[in-house]
Amino acid sequence: MKHVVIVNGSYRAGGVCDQVVNVAIDALESQAMSYTLFTLREQTLHFCTNCRLCAQEKGESPGKCVLNDDLSSMVDSLEKASHYILISPTNFGTVTAIFKQFLERLMVYGYYPWGKGAPSYRKKKLDKKALIITSCAAPSFFGFFFQTRTLLKKCTRVLGAKVVASQTIGLCSKDKEYKLTAKEIYSLKRHTNTMLLGS
Repeated sequence: MKHVVIVNGSYRAGGVCDQVVNVAIDALESQAMSYTLFTLREQTLHFCTNCRLCAQEKGESPGKCVLNDDLSSMVDSLEKASHYILISPTNFGTVTAIFKQFLERLMVYGYYPWGKGAPSYRKKKLDKKALIITSCAAPSFFGFFFQTRTLLKKCTRVLGAKVVASQTIGLCSKDKEYKLTAKEIYSLKRHTNTMLLGS
């Protein structure tokens, strides 16, 4: 059964990324798709301590983090998903700190026992699909040169997903109350449908 998990790494309520979420949800609901939304600023996530206890045991299933916060329930939803929509604005050329914090906590998806030279992915097959969306103050073309897209793509790989569509909303810092244009909304809906049809 198809189920979409949306992860929004924006700090600002009602900002561009929140508008993106609303457009994506409209597109999903128009196709009667089930979804779960995680707005990271509303989640309780502690910093990874690099204890690596979650990465000691083999297997494709994620390891168990020793920290007691919202990650466990998030991982449950991530595991049940068939599709992902990952969203972050660009701050200092990369994802927000809260998205980076979330990504670091996905160490549970890595296998890295003591004595091993480097970590490896638990998920070998890329049998899930993802849409990644970024925003930035620069023209959208320059979004390809920021680390934001790179880290969102890395997040999809960790989860065992392949990016089938992406979009950057550019020049969105000229107006404090920037509103998505009709063209941007159309494109976002099209990319959401592309992600779903990419199964």
